[in-house]
Amino acid sequence: MHRMLVGLGWHDDPDSPWDEDYLNGHPHQWVPFALPNDGGVAFVDHRPGPTYGQVYEMGIGSGASEATLWASSLGDLFIRLADALDGIAPFLYYQPQINAQTADGPLLSWDIVTSR
Repeated sequence: MHRMLVGLGWHDDPDSPWDEDYLNGHPHQWVPFALPNDGGVAFVDHRPGPTYGQVYEMGIGSGASEATLWASSLGDLFIRLADALDGIAPFLYYQPQINAQTADGPLLSWDIVTSR
């Protein structure tokens, strides 16, 4: 995935629609760690500066051109996911639900919460 992001060439393109300080202008400095079902990518921003270490998701495969901030760090992401699993608070606008028990364990889905 990282090779694909680097291959987009946004960081070397003088005609890029994104300015130098914009997150989308630096996919070569993203560290992808998951591929959501929409064809997108979840990544940690490794650009130097105030957003270093923040966790984002971008639904590139669904045509999204804006990243969604998931957490301020990987540690914060895991805390927020654990809180959602414990029923303390939804993660963004998703609430986990156990839909079935399989031989491998529970089948977890993330349902959209309409109100917070």
